[in-house]
Amino acid sequence: MKDAKWLGERSDQLKNVPLDTGIVSQKTFEAVRKGHASMPLSLHMEWGKSQIYPKKDVMEAVANVARDARILKSWL
Repeated sequence: MKDAKWLGERSDQLKNVPLDTGIVSQKTFEAVRKGHASMPLSLHMEWGKSQIYPKKDVMEAVANVARDARILKSWL
């Protein structure tokens, strides 16, 4: 599970963003989920300042994952 937004009005490029700040909202999540059996979810956090965080910034990455996990958990 991850969120993104278009880079410009007429673009084919996406930018990864925090959950619930781009295309994926609770309404979108519920529409996709409707009628599906329970299934595992995987939370992707690719919107921070780096895909691989240096050791000194790991707690920032942890905070980003916790933020998106709280939102996703509230949707379940």
